[in-house]
Amino acid sequence: MTAIVPLGHLNDMLRAEMPEFDFTNPSEDPIELTQLLIKTMKKGNGIGLAANQIGKQVRVFTMMTDPPMVCFNPKVTWESPEQIVLDEGCLSYPGVAVKVKRSKDIRAKFQDPYGNVVVKKFTGLAARVFLHELDHLDGVEYYSRANPMHKERFKRKWEKTVRTIKNYAASQAK
Repeated sequence: MTAIVPLGHLNDMLRAEMPEFDFTNPSEDPIELTQLLIKTMKKGNGIGLAANQIGKQVRVFTMMTDPPMVCFNPKVTWESPEQIVLDEGCLSYPGVAVKVKRSKDIRAKFQDPYGNVVVKKFTGLAARVFLHELDHLDGVEYYSRANPMHKERFKRKWEKTVRTIKNYAASQAK
């Protein structure tokens, strides 16, 4: 088992709010960052990836659409009252899904890689991915949105996964 991104319990950036990406004085080239995020997401067979999952301290994420969409400085401007509970996974916690309740539809505002403002409505899975990735940028881990029973089940599964990874790493070191 090879991790594409640092494992969640080892990545303190997942528990911190990320600063906005400054297009007037960028910390790095937004096009290069866009390409890195898309490449890493695809390599991990993910449907979304936030910059802080790969050690970048900025408010940007990518989503698997056609073509992949990259959202700089995203904000949700409206959420539908209708919510749906579905299993969610995460590249930072490979192999462990948990039931999370999220709005079925959202309206969001963000900037594209060139700094242009975009306002867009997302529905269904796209809304869920947007909200999941935005949570990463806000320092909220997806399992914290689960009800207490599902959260406890997640923790047990994750502890088992970490033990498996450690045992595999130890066997490869011999």
